[in-house]
Parts: sequence; structure tokens; C-alpha cells
Amino acid sequence: TAHVNLQQGNNEIILDGLSNYLDINSVRLESSSNMTILSVNAATNYLNPNKKTPQEEQLQTNLDTLNTQLTRTRNEIAALNEELEMMKSNYRVTTGSQGFYVDALENTADFFDKRIKEILNSLMPFHATETGLLNKIAPLQAQLNEIQRKNAAPQGEITVVATSSGYSEAEFTFSY
Repeated sequence: TAHVNLQQGNNEIILDGLSNYLDINSVRLESSSNMTILSVNAATNYLNPNKKTPQEEQLQTNLDTLNTQLTRTRNEIAALNEELEMMKSNYRVTTGSQGFYVDALENTADFFDKRIKEILNSLMPFHATETGLLNKIAPLQAQLNEIQRKNAAPQGEITVVATSSGYSEAEFTFSY
């Protein structure tokens, strides 16, 4: 059943979202409204205008939010890893012509030890967050892909041309 508002004169009504295996010979169209049906055509629409369903829009919004959080988390991980690499590359202690003091060497070693542990401990929650986000993203992405695959299939549509003597609301009952 479809509800339409008819203008005075000829009206083109498209009933879409139907099976793409629609057989024009099996289409039955009825209406109790004051109008005359001039023609009925069936077609397959391969150029679906990609109308997003509310569920698809909600999934995409959720995915965008989670992907933004994932990017921020990965940026934090990258920054900490860069600092860790910097710490490791500057860990060498060289002795020049002046030698070095044991106290200074111990202080440097303590500083590097403490800071490397801080960096590694800071990385742990970010890795856990990254894993959690990936576990949330995967099923949402799979669901969105399934919906998009289903919506990408060609759909059948019936085009009805009807004439009306005035403005009116019409109700069609159709089967195929």
C-alpha cells in the first residue's frame, strides 16, 4: 500500500525498493481514488541513489567517533614511542678528555631508568584502549558493510502514470 498526493492533471508515481525480479505481467494495481491509471511500467534500478537508512547513519556516526578516539590513542602511543627511542639513542655515555664522575653517571642512569619505566607504564593503558576500540570497531564495521552491500543491490520499481481531475490524496494497493 502506498499513499500519494495527486496534483490536477498527469502524475508520475514511483513505487521503489521492490524486488529486482519484478515481472510486469504479475503487477496488480488498485485504487479507490478518483483517478485514471494511464500506464504501469516495471524497471530495475541499477543506479540506486544510495539512500542511507537511519541504522546506517547511526553506525557510521559511531564508527567515526570510535575511529577518532583510535587515532588519538595511536598518536599518544606514537609520541611515547618516539620519546622512548630518543631516550635509548641518548643513553650512551661518552668519556672525553675530562673523564666522568661516578655520581653524575649514577644520576644519569637513575634518570634514564626512571623515565623509561614511566614511558613503558604510560604505554600500557593506551595499548589496552587501542585493543578495546579495535574490538568495538570490527563488529560495527562488519554490520555497516552488510547493510551497504544489501542496499547496493539493484532494486525493482514500478512507475505509474495517472491522471486526476483535481488535487486529492490517493491510496494504492499493489502486488506483484
